[in-house]
Amino acid sequence: MKISVLVATYKRTELLAGCLQSLAQQQRLPDEVIVIVREEDTETLDFLQSCENQFSPETLVRLVKVTAPGIVNAENAGVCAASGEIVAFIDDDAIALFDWLQRIEPYYSDPQVGAVGGPAVPYINEKPVLEQTSGPCLKKTWYGAHFGNSEKIPDSLREVHVLRGCNMSFRKSLAPLFDCRLKPYWRRFEDDVILAIYHQHYKIMYDPQIQVYHHTAPVQGVKTRDNDQTTIIGSHHNNTYVMLKHTYLLHQIVFLCFTFLIGDRTNPGLVGYLVKGAMQKRIFECLYEFSWAVKGKISGIQTYLEWVRERRNL
Repeated sequence: MKISVLVATYKRTELLAGCLQSLAQQQRLPDEVIVIVREEDTETLDFLQSCENQFSPETLVRLVKVTAPGIVNAENAGVCAASGEIVAFIDDDAIALFDWLQRIEPYYSDPQVGAVGGPAVPYINEKPVLEQTSGPCLKKTWYGAHFGNSEKIPDSLREVHVLRGCNMSFRKSLAPLFDCRLKPYWRRFEDDVILAIYHQHYKIMYDPQIQVYHHTAPVQGVKTRDNDQTTIIGSHHNNTYVMLKHTYLLHQIVFLCFTFLIGDRTNPGLVGYLVKGAMQKRIFECLYEFSWAVKGKISGIQTYLEWVRERRNL
């Protein structure tokens, strides 16, 4: 079974060096490593020339250049270039444990397994924060709440609904390309493709031992992950669009009521922003953020309707 590992990167060469080193030191070596780089990112292109000989001859290392910005465009270019039956994803700011691929591969001997992943353990001051949980991980409720906990280590092997983009793999034959209607933002782009596999009645496995250590480095060009207008709008757009895309009418109605009124931790509704404002003693600022969230949710509905019209015209 051939495994291709994809690493999308942009101007983070120091972190990328650690990621590539961890892939070169795998017990089960990747058959192919594909690094996706923006054409104008000369810093990274120059760096990659200096580490050509890091991998053994058994691993093919390929460079894919892209012009369009955004993680979705980068990952799609990598998926199209990948020759492996299994495509594994890791962020450029993450380090794979030495047995990462060795633990992933056996799951795919079961033809009912469509995707496999594990925790993205926070890596702070060069130390992993190993926090365990017995609670839900990477689940979607019937009314649309998202339970993440992808940074914590579950107490057992789980079947889940989605996976974390910096530590996931799937059968290439089952997965559509990442949806370019999604906003260029880090939340939910991976949910769409994994839910598509899940709704084909394949198992999505989440193994506590399949770990990467994740630096959670800053995103280039983004001020903050949670308080920036563009990223808030993008997050709520993506969440709304993906949930509508993968549910039916009754669940869609319930979800829309839930997401506008209450919401979850990463995509709050009115009540969620009011509680956040009260706890942080900044009610008015949080109401401004809620107005951005509403804009994102409405644009997510509009994108979903466009998607429906396109499907009807096929």
